[in-house]
Amino acid sequence: MLLQLVPQGQVSHNSGTHLDFRVDDVGVACQQIEAVGGKVLKPPAIYEADGAPVLEWAIMQDPFGNEFCIIRYPV
Repeated sequence: MLLQLVPQGQVSHNSGTHLDFRVDDVGVACQQIEAVGGKVLKPPAIYEADGAPVLEWAIMQDPFGNEFCIIRYPV
C-alpha cells in the first residue's frame, strides 16, 4: 500500500489522502472491485517515463465515493 498526499484543490472524499494498492493483475482487480460495487473511473493504462513503462494503473471508486488507484509495476 502506498500513501500519497492529494494535490491541493483536488476534490476528494478521502480527507486529503489517496490510497494506491499494488496488485498482480490490474484488469482482474478492476473486475473484482466492480463485482462488489466499486466503479472504474479511469480504465487500466500504462504510465511511461522516458519511453519505458513505469507502472500499469487504474483509478477506482468504492461504493462510498472514495477514490483509490490499483497499480502493477512491470516485470
